[in-house]
Amino acid sequence: MSRHILDVLVRAEEEMIFLGPDHPSYALLADLVSSVRTAWQEGYESGGHGAAANPYA
Repeated sequence: MSRHILDVLVRAEEEMIFLGPDHPSYALLADLVSSVRTAWQEGYESGGHGAAANPYA
C-alpha cells in the first residue's frame, strides 16, 4: 500500500477510536476505511493476475 494511503487510513482509524461508535460520523468513517482497503486489495490482486498496473498506487 502506498505510504500516503496507509497514513490516511491510520489517521482515520485513530479518529474512529477518538470519536467512538456512538458518534454520528463513526459509521461513515468506518465505511470509508473499509472501502479504501477493499479497493486497494482488489487493485493489488488484479495487478498480480496480469492486469495493468495498480490504479490505486
